[in-house]
Amino acid sequence: MKKLEQALKVIGEDALLPRLAEVLATAYRKSAVTSDEIKNIANVDFAEILLLAWDFKLLIPRRAARCGEWDDRILMPAPGEAYEMPNIVRYLIRVALETGEFELERALRSLYRDMGEPQWEKIPELVETMKGYAVHRIISAPRIHAACLKTGIANKTGAMIAILKGGGVISPRLGAMAPVARAGAPLYDMNPLVCL
Repeated sequence: MKKLEQALKVIGEDALLPRLAEVLATAYRKSAVTSDEIKNIANVDFAEILLLAWDFKLLIPRRAARCGEWDDRILMPAPGEAYEMPNIVRYLIRVALETGEFELERALRSLYRDMGEPQWEKIPELVETMKGYAVHRIISAPRIHAACLKTGIANKTGAMIAILKGGGVISPRLGAMAPVARAGAPLYDMNPLVCL
C-alpha cells in the first residue's frame, strides 16, 4: 500500500492519499468499489476522496445518463453506487503496487499487448505525441490523426481512437457541443493520470 501511496504523490501532497491508496487497491482487487466500501475506508473524508478519484479519472461512476463516456457518467455519492477504474488506470495501479511509481510507458505496453493490439509497441510514443498536441488535456480527432501519422500508424486513426477509448486513455467530449462545433471535429478528453 505504501508504494501506491508514494506513486499517488504525482497528483499532489495530500493528506487524503493514504485512504485514496486503500480505496484504489480495493477497486483494483475487485474490479470496482461501492460507495459503502469507500465510506468504510474514508470515513468522514468520503466525499473528498470520491471527488479526488473522479477529478483524476482514477475511478469513474458506473451509472451513466445515456452512454459510458466520462462526461455522461453520473457521480452520486449514494449508498449502493459503484465506481470502476479505466483500463489504463488499472495497469498503472498494478505497476505502482510493484514499483512505487506510475510508469506510463510500461502500463501502456502491457495494456495494449494484453488487449491484442498488433501495434502495441507504438502506443506509448503515440500517447506521448498526443499529450504534446492536447490543450488542457483535450485533443481533436485531426490531432490524433496527426499523432498517428507522426508515430507511423497510418490509415488507422478511426480504429486507433476506438482502441484508445477502450483502454481508458481518451473519452469523447459529449456534453460541450459548442467547443466541438467550433473545432469542426470530435474532441476527446485525455485521462489526467496519463497526462502527468
